Amino acid sequence: MSGGAGRLERRARWLLRAYPAAYRADRGEEIIGTLLEAVPSGRDWPPSRETVALAAAGLRARRAANLRQGLAASLRQVAVAGAAVYLAQLPALGLGAVVWSARRGHLSFLFWEYEWLFYALGVLALVIIAAGWSGRRTLVAAGAAAAVIAAMSFLLMWQEWDLMIVLAEFIGPPVVVFLLFARRIDRPPLSLLWLPGLAIGVALAESLAGTVPPLFAPTTAGTTLLSPYTTGLSLVAVLVAVCWLATDVRPLASLVLAFAGSRVVYGFAYDRPSVTVGPAVITLGITASLVVACALAWLLRRRIHASPPTTS
Repeated sequence: MSGGAGRLERRARWLLRAYPAAYRADRGEEIIGTLLEAVPSGRDWPPSRETVALAAAGLRARRAANLRQGLAASLRQVAVAGAAVYLAQLPALGLGAVVWSARRGHLSFLFWEYEWLFYALGVLALVIIAAGWSGRRTLVAAGAAAAVIAAMSFLLMWQEWDLMIVLAEFIGPPVVVFLLFARRIDRPPLSLLWLPGLAIGVALAESLAGTVPPLFAPTTAGTTLLSPYTTGLSLVAVLVAVCWLATDVRPLASLVLAFAGSRVVYGFAYDRPSVTVGPAVITLGITASLVVACALAWLLRRRIHASPPTTS
């Protein structure tokens, strides 16, 4: 195969990645052959018309594949992914604090006496996320039990309720969602793991850049209304999910669902409304988030109705 023809085929196969993996395995060679036949001799890149047509067909195939499981399974996946995004805030808080403190030589102060139990909760949160994502509800329950033991240990040793509050606010709600909706048979695809993973990655990147981590930052109107999306970098997940909306509603719906839950934590915990924006504004934010979540659920239902699941 000549150099030009080899480059053309490599680029055509790169364009073919617009299709789902299963579709590529089934019809990839047929599509590649048709595309190569349509390219005039001497060119090493498919014409723009064929390129656009291939990309559009690939996106339609991805959308159809994402809708194939039906509405009930899709909504369960949204609930599980949203709970994972919500719970990922806890290890993100811990990781941001650890990295930021380590760069300044203050790491030992984070683990003074029994303060390390907070970071143990963050590690357990990762275990619970993995268990919930894979539909292993027994492991979810075991991780939740370990988190309760850690929080109770802190309470008995220090006579302080801090970790019990963290347990109730961050770990409790996602565990309930996982136990109710997580299923092995229709667990969220691995391709959506970037949703909780990006929250942790953002915490790491911002700490390395010198940004004060949210665990140490003062409570403001901005954090009450927008946390965890208070920086430009943290909005990357939202932008990606909006772009993903062309083929899949689940990522954005999951982020919105997690955001609504976060408004409860950042709005009503520790009596924050009295020093920030007030309970009425927080309630409005929660209501608006739920309205958007319902609109996305309606869009998902409409798409599934227009492209019903296959029975074969």
